[in-house]
Order: sequence, then structure tokens, then C-alpha cells
Amino acid sequence: SAASDVYKRQARDFVLTNQDSLFISNDDLLGKVYVLEFFFSRCPDICIEMNKNMKKLDDTFGDLDDFGIVSITIDPAYDTPIILKKYSEDKSSSYT
Repeated sequence: SAASDVYKRQARDFVLTNQDSLFISNDDLLGKVYVLEFFFSRCPDICIEMNKNMKKLDDTFGDLDDFGIVSITIDPAYDTPIILKKYSEDKSSSYT
């Protein structure tokens, strides 16, 4: 069915720079169930709620070896690794 096909989709190959200026790719998440979300650090409204939900997921599943969260900025010109590092520290999140 069409609904079950949604769960079979895979993210395209990617290589991104994280808040520690390290590269991360879909290969790093091979064999994991992961949540892929899009945000930007200057988001004044919905991102705050999204971050709360991501934090809940991280608190619940973050210690599992086969789980991960990938947060991708939609504003990479502003959201440099330095900005993302500060953002993650301000939000007390280990998953950003």
C-alpha cells in the first residue's frame, strides 16, 4: 500500500558538516533508525517546538546504538559550525 511505502523510503546520500566541523554522512548512520529534520537557528516559532520534540526523542532513544537524529539547517550561510555549536549548547541538545 502507499502508506507502507512511506516507511521504506531512504534519504539520498549526503555529506554534511556538523557543529564540530566534522563531516557526517548517511554512511555514519548505516543500520540506524534516524530522524532527519530541517531547521534554522534564527527560527522564532515552530523550530522551538520541534527542538522540544527532538529533545524528547533524544532523551528517550539517544543512548541506543541504533538510533540517531540529524538536524539540517536550511540557512547554511548563517548557520556555520560555530553558530550551530553555540545553538546546541544553548539548547542543551546533543543531537543538533
